Amino acid sequence: DNDDPQTPKVLRHLELIDDEAAEYGIKIVKTDDRLMAKKYGYRHPPGITYFRKGKYINYDGDIDDEEEVLDWLTLPDNMEMTDHIERVNRKMFQKIRQTSDFLAVFFFSDDCKQCPRVLAEIEHIDDEADGAGINFVKIDDKKMAKEFGVFALPAILFFRQNSKEPVIYAGDLYEEDQILNWLMTQKDPGGDVIEDIEGEKLISLIEESGSMAVYFWNKTFCDICSSKATKKTRAKKEQKEISTHSVDGDHLEETTTPPTPPPVQEDADDCETCSKVLEELENIDDDCDRHGITFVKTKDFSVAEQYGVHDYPALVYFEGGIPNVFEGHLNEEEEVLQWLITQKTEDRIELITRQMLETMVEETQYLAVYFLPENHTHQPAYCRSLCSPIPKNFKTKQDSVLESYLRRKRKEVENQDKTKCNICDSILEGLELIDDECDVFGIHMVKIQDPQLAKRYSIKTFPALVYFRNGNPLLFEGDMQNEQSVLEWLIDDDNRELADEIEEVNERMLERLLDEASLLVVFFYDENCEECEEILEELEQIDGEADMFGIDFVKIASAEAARKYEVVNIPSLVYF
Repeated sequence: DNDDPQTPKVLRHLELIDDEAAEYGIKIVKTDDRLMAKKYGYRHPPGITYFRKGKYINYDGDIDDEEEVLDWLTLPDNMEMTDHIERVNRKMFQKIRQTSDFLAVFFFSDDCKQCPRVLAEIEHIDDEADGAGINFVKIDDKKMAKEFGVFALPAILFFRQNSKEPVIYAGDLYEEDQILNWLMTQKDPGGDVIEDIEGEKLISLIEESGSMAVYFWNKTFCDICSSKATKKTRAKKEQKEISTHSVDGDHLEETTTPPTPPPVQEDADDCETCSKVLEELENIDDDCDRHGITFVKTKDFSVAEQYGVHDYPALVYFEGGIPNVFEGHLNEEEEVLQWLITQKTEDRIELITRQMLETMVEETQYLAVYFLPENHTHQPAYCRSLCSPIPKNFKTKQDSVLESYLRRKRKEVENQDKTKCNICDSILEGLELIDDECDVFGIHMVKIQDPQLAKRYSIKTFPALVYFRNGNPLLFEGDMQNEQSVLEWLIDDDNRELADEIEEVNERMLERLLDEASLLVVFFYDENCEECEEILEELEQIDGEADMFGIDFVKIASAEAARKYEVVNIPSLVYF
């Protein structure tokens, strides 16, 4: 704005860095077009907008500090464009190299016929390289390429921050997968490496991947433990030396007090080192790939906390976004592999944490939760039928006989292998037999070991089963060893009924209802449709009355189901 007294001052500051910005390949221009300024977010100019291939970002720092402006313009993150490999010059390359642990450079020239085709291939792997922490840039500078020993273009070079000389790629430049594998090998030459992923990318993978194992680890914690172990070894050595000196030094007076040895960290040896476990797990990474299981690792504490992981290291298997925590020994790679394959190939009820359960209770319409004792090694073994304490007011005509029987049975349980509670495991096996049938009715079944949480739902004996309907709990009081009676209880209309809400169903449940219900109304809707929400609120007003006339009312958000029943418009109400 020419009328603004600040404008000439800002221009003088920018002119001081104009030449240096040009060295980085950045051209600075000015305009007094108020309409253009308004279009790019400046109602009250002056302001600075940075364009990269048409994409722009606005500067929000101190406009009078030319050094800060130059740093912002040349910041590698600001130069980055998601769809393309960034083109840089010599000076910008030097800056990026200083700030990058790993850097891949594509050398090309305008008169090179093969370069565009190779560039198209490597732009397919730019995001994967970036996800692995490898920055990727391209440079049109033959002289600079020769300085690094490249005399024929195109070429790909890999730079490590602590290495003076780059590594030149000698493979097929038209094979993007081969290039990506080479980059990963250069980054970590140690062989098979489990990919490190964090943040939103990890959450998206968990939600979208069919079968995925995530290793949550805390390298800092383990480094501390390693340090403790080192101190302990040193302390033992010093203690041994003191003892030796005491024996040899008979000439010392009896009143001489030996120096106090440094304190010993007794718990250091108990630390299960994350990095050592990781080395074991990397041995089974390829086996997991062959079974269709994606294996990743993360040090992202925010994601770990989201899934209730607080103790490190931990391994969680996700199937369709549903977590299942590994309880065994992580340093036994074969045990881990067998467990993962079992989770992938067999239907198992997932073991979850408290935080996972709280999230699922909020988000899942029908949820059955099997509460296990916290630790089977605690005595007595928790078995509802055998190990519950005899009440003080326990009285019956044959109380002595029954009391004797219970004591005898309890003794048998106490003498059994405490790593397994036979009744708990037997019930769990029965529940796994009906897990698929529960899926048909849209009931998700999980298991948890959390006695404190169990108290919240008035659970005093284990095992126990709680049925959540839109977050409302209902405790099962029947015979859990009879899985058929459990299933009948779960699918009973009175137990499934939701107050003032139309029941949500999946495709399989809808098929079943169409076979069994004589009168059925189905509301086909979309979760992202605002109009659907309003219509649903109105329909829920008449749900109770429809039920009085024997009409079942359900809703489904499935494009596949809509196509199957030839429903063209969403939302739609169909009467079967």
